[in-house]
Amino acid sequence: MRFDTNDLKENLKNYQKKATDQFKNFAENDWPDIKDHLTEKGQQAGDFLKQNGGKVYQNSVNAFKKAVRNLDQKVNSTSVHKDNK
Repeated sequence: MRFDTNDLKENLKNYQKKATDQFKNFAENDWPDIKDHLTEKGQQAGDFLKQNGGKVYQNSVNAFKKAVRNLDQKVNSTSVHKDNK
């Protein structure tokens, strides 16, 4: 059984052209807006961390210490962690 590959080749060319056109359309029209939005949000996150990074870090350290103390309390019925350093 033989297949006519000319139709398949033509369809493949058409799909390749559509895919290329869609990619170009995305790259020219949508990507710049997405890139600008991501850049803006990244800058906002960076600014927030510059202003509040110390607080965020200290809160995470305190939360970790509290979780360790709670686990120690649960396991040993007492906590050896008395200080808040």
